[in-house]
Amino acid sequence: MIKNLIQSADELPNERSLPIRVSLDCETNEQGIIEGMSFGYVKNNKSKGYYIPMRHKFPKGYEDYHNVVPKDVGKWLKSVVANKKRKFVFHSAEFDTDKFEMEWGIKFEDDRIDDTLLLHWMFDTERRHGLKGIMKDEYGFAVKTWKMAKGEGIETFFKYAKDDAVYTIFLYYKLMEQYRKHKKSLQKAYEHYREDRKSVRVGKE
Repeated sequence: MIKNLIQSADELPNERSLPIRVSLDCETNEQGIIEGMSFGYVKNNKSKGYYIPMRHKFPKGYEDYHNVVPKDVGKWLKSVVANKKRKFVFHSAEFDTDKFEMEWGIKFEDDRIDDTLLLHWMFDTERRHGLKGIMKDEYGFAVKTWKMAKGEGIETFFKYAKDDAVYTIFLYYKLMEQYRKHKKSLQKAYEHYREDRKSVRVGKE
């Protein structure tokens, strides 16, 4: 079985067991509909990530794998978001928050969001800002593209999707080390862009 793959609503963690800061990411199909989501966090100095399949078609030989009912995932995510002390990290927050709102009506307040894509762009607008490119170029991770992961089968894709959340929370803490050093000069601009994400067009590649 695939490690850290959640296949039933009973396997979803109680929101009280989650840290105060959680990364979120969704995977969509060709029609732009969520087919699964991942979440990650750091606990005891270790990054953890999980993937929740929702609308995947499992190939022959994977009869023991199951999707989680989207309604159940939405109910769980709403309980996680309901804790007003919790903060959320995205890489390209505009995309994921829009998808979560369309799917379940969940809205994320601006002051509870951090966007590693935006943070990375603020430090150097000339670099490429896609999550996989950052992890490969700047941290030496061996990462696969979406197309490569899809082509290598369901197990590779689920690991790819889970790792998105792990990379995002990892990158957040790395970027925040830099941000704190320059907070005085960056804070006002970052808060402005975070609140008006649609006005910022950052190339991911």
